[in-house]
Amino acid sequence: MRRARPFWTHQAFATIAAITTTSGAAWRWRITDGNGTALEESDEFFPTITTALAAGRRRLTVREQPDDPAPPAGGHDQ
Repeated sequence: MRRARPFWTHQAFATIAAITTTSGAAWRWRITDGNGTALEESDEFFPTITTALAAGRRRLTVREQPDDPAPPAGGHDQ
C-alpha cells in the first residue's frame, strides 16, 4: 500500500512585510519567519510601499541562495 504524500512540507519559509513610520512618509521592508519573528529589517527608507516590498524581495532572494553552490552534476572537480 502506498502512503499518501504530505500536503505540505516542514520547510522553513520567510515573508516580506512593509512597515512605515508614524507619519507614513517612508517605508522599510522586514523579513520574518513563519512565526512572525523578524529576521532582518532594512536600514534604508523607501518612498512607496511598492519600492520597499521590491527591495525586500531582492534581499530575500539573496538570503535564500546557498552559501556553497552545488558541484556540477556528474562531474569531478577540475
